[in-house]
Amino acid sequence: MTSRCARSWYAIAPEDQAQPGVERALFGGRVTVTAADPTRVELDGRALPVCIRDGVVFAWFDPDDGPPTFELPRLNARGWTRSSVDTLTCAGQPESVMRDLADYAHFESTHGYIDPRPRRGFWSDGHACGLEVDFHWPIVSHRSWPTMVAAFSNRCAGLGYQVSDVRALGGRFRSRHRVLPTPIDDRRMQVVLGLEVRLALPLGRLIAPLIHPFVRTAFRRDVGDDMRLWARLPDAESDRGDEALDRYWAWADAFASDRARRESASA
Repeated sequence: MTSRCARSWYAIAPEDQAQPGVERALFGGRVTVTAADPTRVELDGRALPVCIRDGVVFAWFDPDDGPPTFELPRLNARGWTRSSVDTLTCAGQPESVMRDLADYAHFESTHGYIDPRPRRGFWSDGHACGLEVDFHWPIVSHRSWPTMVAAFSNRCAGLGYQVSDVRALGGRFRSRHRVLPTPIDDRRMQVVLGLEVRLALPLGRLIAPLIHPFVRTAFRRDVGDDMRLWARLPDAESDRGDEALDRYWAWADAFASDRARRESASA
């Protein structure tokens, strides 16, 4: 069962790039921005519901043409640096991205986080899921110092929206990471990355923009590490027997379209 057949909100493009005439190869077809103010998006000539969140244009995709069943959260921009946004294309599907939250082992084996300990294990509630982890964060590289004692709080809304809030220095340093995957076809996806930094320190508003590029580099490094896992296209069968991953796949399956269920039943 693939994300191309899963109903959810998915990122189309950063708002400043979503101008009329812009096209993207997504959902196995051609997505076109047909108007601005308000933004209109079409998939192969069919209008899709649209919302804009924190500088990114999202479209609701449902192969069964159903209406949106939930809303995306809005983030508070006050006190944060201006968001940096990157867009990349890689192998994988949105389910692979969200799956990371239930794969506790990958925090250490893939990212080199030191002594990761779930403070609140993988949870799900309707369209949302999440995880909270305490760990030592390698700022420079996986095998060098310094590290910071940090806390990681992650929340997903559907299969196309993931936001992580990392806190360190007793909460005085925070970085907010958005990972927004959108299926291109059955094996590839577009991923929009968003990052903001916040410092609750004297002159923090002046210092935060200076350290933002370094945090951005670390963020892109972590995503690059994750891409190797995403490319394997893990599924419920390959993960069977891991309690947290079993619960994750049960949550993800709720977004499957009727078409996907029919295809799965006839396979």
